[in-house]
Amino acid sequence: MTIDQTPAIAHRTDLSPETMRGLQRELEEQREEHMRILDALPPAHVEPVAAQQAHAARTAIAQIDRALHRLVEGGYGQCASCDEPIPAARLEARPHTEHCVPC
Repeated sequence: MTIDQTPAIAHRTDLSPETMRGLQRELEEQREEHMRILDALPPAHVEPVAAQQAHAARTAIAQIDRALHRLVEGGYGQCASCDEPIPAARLEARPHTEHCVPC
């Protein structure tokens, strides 16, 4: 499901629909890249560093999945701690962020 199919855009009136679609595309591309990294890693028993890299990739994928869920279901761009809007510049720099700078 894309943001065009949901009312999520209404939750952030300061972000244009084009910006929201761009953020969604960026998140999806980042997820695909982390999945490629994860798929390319050797088994941890062969290369111990691979376990750390796999953990980092899985963590990033989970953060991206949560951001995509918020984007589609509503609530994207709201700080998970204080519920204030996350500035658009921060979302553009880190589209998967869950918190505003002060939090």
